[in-house]
Amino acid sequence: MISTSQTWKLRGYVGVSVAALLVARGLVAFVPFVHWRATLGRLVPDAVSPQSMLSAAAPGMPLVDPGPHPSELRSTLARCVEHAADRLPGHYKCLPKAAALQWMLRAWRVPSKLVIAFHVTDRTGPDAYHAWVEVDGAMIIGQCDRTAYRPIMVFEQTRKPRSVL
Repeated sequence: MISTSQTWKLRGYVGVSVAALLVARGLVAFVPFVHWRATLGRLVPDAVSPQSMLSAAAPGMPLVDPGPHPSELRSTLARCVEHAADRLPGHYKCLPKAAALQWMLRAWRVPSKLVIAFHVTDRTGPDAYHAWVEVDGAMIIGQCDRTAYRPIMVFEQTRKPRSVL
C-alpha cells in the first residue's frame, strides 16, 4: 500500500512531467532545434562513431556513472512522464517525452543520455527517427530495438549528485 506522502510525491512528479511535456511539445513544434538543443545536455562529439555504437549496444556496459540514485527514482520519473503524456490531449511523440525526462533527470542530478537516431532500413516511415533516454546503459523511455537505429546525436548530462551533509 502506498502511503499518503508517497501518493503526493507521485502526483508532484506527474505535475512536473505535465509542465515539462507541454514545454517540450511547444519547443519541438515551434522553435528550431538549434535554439534549444543545449538544454538537453552536452553534445557528445564522437557518439556516432562505429566504435561507440558497438560499445553502446553491448549489454551490461554502463554508459554513464549512475551515482547513488536508486533505480526506482529513474523508473518512477519515466513512468510519470508516460502517465502525463497519456493524460494530456493529443499524441506525444518520443522527442518531447525524452526531452521532458532528460530535464527532470537533470533536476534530480541523475546522469543520463538522450539519443536521437534514425532507423537503419526505414527512412520514410513513422519510425524513421526515434529518441530515447538511457541511464546506466538501459533505456528508461522510448524503448526500441537499439540495433535497428543508428545514432545521429547523443546528449549527455553528468551532473554530480548533491553532497549529503
